[in-house]
Amino acid sequence: MRNGGTGQSSFRFDGAPYGQDAWVPHPQDPTYSYLYITNITSGNHTISSDSGFNAAAYGYGSAETYGYSAGANVKDLYQQISVASQYAIEPAPSVCKGSPFRFRVSLPYCADSIKWNLTNLPGPPAPSMVVTNYSTCSPGAGGPDSTTVVNGKTLYWYSIPTTYNFTTSGSFQVLMTVYKQNTDGCGNEQEIEFDLNVYDPPIPDFTWTGGGCVAEPVLFQDNSSTPRPSYLWFWDFGDPSSGASNTASAQNPSHTFSGPGTYNIKFHTITTPDASAKN
Repeated sequence: MRNGGTGQSSFRFDGAPYGQDAWVPHPQDPTYSYLYITNITSGNHTISSDSGFNAAAYGYGSAETYGYSAGANVKDLYQQISVASQYAIEPAPSVCKGSPFRFRVSLPYCADSIKWNLTNLPGPPAPSMVVTNYSTCSPGAGGPDSTTVVNGKTLYWYSIPTTYNFTTSGSFQVLMTVYKQNTDGCGNEQEIEFDLNVYDPPIPDFTWTGGGCVAEPVLFQDNSSTPRPSYLWFWDFGDPSSGASNTASAQNPSHTFSGPGTYNIKFHTITTPDASAKN
């Protein structure tokens, strides 16, 4: 581990501080230090720090020795955290206030179980810890929601069946722990930490310009205040006599009304985190 910062002081073995006074400068590069953890009992153990480090586990005896890497912090490009909602198109876990959604994740391996720690969410999810066990790698009961193949690699999609809907904006931490059995029958676990971003919904507004006479087109301008880009628009000009021209999906459309009178215009826009505004 590189010297400096809080890496060594934050180092934990099975969740408890360990060896803060036992770090030894590396003889080839004193900007790094190393630490031995000896006489470890059999079973599963975890090591963690707020800084990056390399680790190796090894053992030796009169007949057999072993050694292997204890892990590395490598970003997996096939692993995606997202939310599933009616109109969501962003891959990132983001949603607007008042928009129902479900958490979902894709993994480049088949999971034995997933634990979702939801204690930091801005509402009363019940329960705050959701644990789902899986018995098969095939989509359906006891398995993932679905699978997709990307660049020849199978991705497994999992979600929480509960639908959430929050009324507080902000960024809220969610922690997942994924368990998977490896080829030699031992268990592996991966912790995945991400932030759920909850945005304020858009504030709808529009203006129009026109000559004020029948048969002259009226131009409509979307002036909505949106925290995220809008990507869908729906206009109802309250003019059913105009047939198919009574509705439009452009951001700034024009409409020629079928006759004189007063018309009730309805406007609806949807932003990328899946929130709609109506006016």
